Amino acid sequence: RRTFRAFVMVVDYSRFDAIDVSDSDSDGGGGNALRSRQPVVTRLSAPSRVTFGGPGSGASPSSSPPEIRIASDSEHNQAGTSHASASTDYARFERMAREMADEDDEGGEDSDDETDERLDEERRRQNDAKTASPPTLPQAAPTSARAFTAPQHSVENLTRDGACVAPTHYWSQARDDVVISIAVPGTTRAKDVLLHVARGEPGQPPSLGVGTRRADHETTWHKRGALARRVVLDEGSTALSAEDLDWSLADVADGGAEGFPPEHRVVRVWLRKEHPGGGIAVSWWSSAFADDSIEIDTTKISARQPQRAEQARATMEVWRAAEAEFAQRVESSALPEAASNK
Repeated sequence: RRTFRAFVMVVDYSRFDAIDVSDSDSDGGGGNALRSRQPVVTRLSAPSRVTFGGPGSGASPSSSPPEIRIASDSEHNQAGTSHASASTDYARFERMAREMADEDDEGGEDSDDETDERLDEERRRQNDAKTASPPTLPQAAPTSARAFTAPQHSVENLTRDGACVAPTHYWSQARDDVVISIAVPGTTRAKDVLLHVARGEPGQPPSLGVGTRRADHETTWHKRGALARRVVLDEGSTALSAEDLDWSLADVADGGAEGFPPEHRVVRVWLRKEHPGGGIAVSWWSSAFADDSIEIDTTKISARQPQRAEQARATMEVWRAAEAEFAQRVESSALPEAASNK
């Protein structure tokens, strides 16, 4: 069990009765009564100096109130240089402040006027721009189809290890492929080109056709015929188009070879050779198309090894004879029966 007790502090106010409260400065006789006085208010109409007491007032105490002496601006000016360092002319600061305020007011008015003029000028320019006719844009010069820049090839590059058969085509070859370049008009664009490769009869080379689509949507075939040798085609496809072949559009340097149109381009078609015997021999072409009027000497091809040229020629003659015999038997359906061991 807990017991709580309340403690009350008792204040003895009787001890304050013995305290002596007096104002010796205001009570000349030194009595205990508190004498009250009304304050004296003096209004200063101009910048003035207030001096408390006089010379030697601090040496001996006096029961009279301190002397308050007010001096005007003129008296300060006549006081001499003795008090110049201790006095401050506040009136000049007021004059400076008034002058600065007047200048700010004048400058603000001028700035507002200039701003209004600029706004008016901007509005006038906007109104003039709305009412004026739209500017005339310079007309671009008409572009021709020839503006298309195609890569250029020299005649030597187009006929490397091949030939030039005017006026239709150039052709070149390497070990594994042949490139046939068909001449087309100089204004031909890539979207105008038409290509067609059709598979030939069994054992026979396919045919290649290169044409262009005219403005009237008619097609002009610039070369169309059977190739001189067989090429590798996709299995199961009977015909190929531009989307299935590797080809490009190019220009011929120096106007091309003699016998071709003065300004012409070429459509270059890449074809992969089909080597006889499954690749045991290399097929070197003497012409690009079966009806070419020009044939080259395959023994003088720069890509071949000279010491093997005669051997390759004999091999090709035997191979061609075998191909001819095979084609003849296919046509007559007189193939020999294969013997079978039972």
